[in-house]
Amino acid sequence: MTAYIEQEPYRPTPNARFWVYHNKGWVRITLTPGQSMHLYTDDGYSATTATYTHTGDGVDYSGHYYARDCDNHVTLTCPLASLSAHDAEPADERYPDVFPAKPARPLWEYLHRFQRDYTAEAAGY
Repeated sequence: MTAYIEQEPYRPTPNARFWVYHNKGWVRITLTPGQSMHLYTDDGYSATTATYTHTGDGVDYSGHYYARDCDNHVTLTCPLASLSAHDAEPADERYPDVFPAKPARPLWEYLHRFQRDYTAEAAGY
């Protein structure tokens, strides 16, 4: 007599594909499970870093903004099923250069936020 053990069928974790706004334009990112991508922008006055990580069941985002008088940090997460939850939007009819079309994009959930305003602290606020 032979006994068979039923196993769940193998289902590979899909790649995460989503759009983000970076450096004055929309960028499509594709991450494999476990992969991270780091984006950096520095214009001389301020700097922005963004890290996207495919966690297996979603994508985590960690962003830092550094400027002369203000710093902030934010941590967000998005399940794989919500990576295109925000519907695409057409460009503004009157000002398409100012308000261009937006692709379908992630519906992020806040995990942590921090902001520090050095100018306000120096003024006693």
